[in-house]
Amino acid sequence: MAISAVVLLILGAGIAQSSGALRQAMTGGQAADVQMTDAISALDAIRADLMSSGFVDEFPHTFAKGVAGAGFEIHNHQPAAKHAKGNDPAAGDDREIVFARPADADGDGVPDIDGVGNLVWDGAQYSFVRVDDATGTPVLERRIDGVTDRVLARNVERVQFETQTDDASVPAQTVRVTLHMRRTTPGGGVQKYFAQSMVKLRNE
Repeated sequence: MAISAVVLLILGAGIAQSSGALRQAMTGGQAADVQMTDAISALDAIRADLMSSGFVDEFPHTFAKGVAGAGFEIHNHQPAAKHAKGNDPAAGDDREIVFARPADADGDGVPDIDGVGNLVWDGAQYSFVRVDDATGTPVLERRIDGVTDRVLARNVERVQFETQTDDASVPAQTVRVTLHMRRTTPGGGVQKYFAQSMVKLRNE
């Protein structure tokens, strides 16, 4: 059976918001709408977190293959299984991220500042990682100090968080976020969805 394909290009306001562009591509017909919804929901959550973050000290820190490196060992994990093969863009390595968030001791949604007006940073380390859940399904998790906070999306085949250090084409003070979704249907078909967004980190 032929697989229909829809390619969407969305720039600016709406889902992507004005500070970043969201690029999308979907294959597999209407049933892939669930993956689209999951990916957009995950990107919304990621954008909200990263937009409140900043390039401060060693953050953000990106890493591959589940090995976060010296000073970030609490974020090490077993890489999730790969199902995409060959030249499929989703077959490449993940690039995950550890980032900082401003402190908000009173929970009012306003970042804390010290006595001279400097932003106070939370002592915890936050991360987004792709791992297999108990059923073997690859999921995207938000973690705090290496402990799962919540699952953002399921059937995530590849995730990439890239700064200008990783790829010179990424604008300064920005993180490029890419999600590749993939799901095998009961009938053996494959549904795919791709989404990408640029996120400007606002706090320094």
